[in-house]
Amino acid sequence: MPKYHFNHSNDVLEIAYAGRPNDLQWQEFFSDYKDAVRRYFDGDWAMFADIRAWEIPGPIFAQRIKEMHQWNLNNHLQAIAYLLREDLPAVQKWAIENYIFKNAEEIEHAFFSEQCKAMDWLRSKGFNSE
Repeated sequence: MPKYHFNHSNDVLEIAYAGRPNDLQWQEFFSDYKDAVRRYFDGDWAMFADIRAWEIPGPIFAQRIKEMHQWNLNNHLQAIAYLLREDLPAVQKWAIENYIFKNAEEIEHAFFSEQCKAMDWLRSKGFNSE
């Protein structure tokens, strides 16, 4: 069963997600995610997403990700730093960067294998998680 948790500091929402969700589990996550964003932010914000332990759920979830990104646009998300496993196979990295998140161009985003570089990038965009 997938596991996730949220943390926030200043204007950054930190998410860690592990496992492979089915549709019902994704809907529960997305509901909790929206609640967290509404609770913590009323203006522009950024996200640090640790998806090193996330198992790619397959092509059907591309639509779910697209819905999430649309919701993020409507709720002032400005930047996302994704933390990926350093040993992630090239084909999976390509799928994440080019297929699953291809509809997220309106939100600045970047992929990292080191948390400190991801946080530095968010700071360079004007967001602080400290």
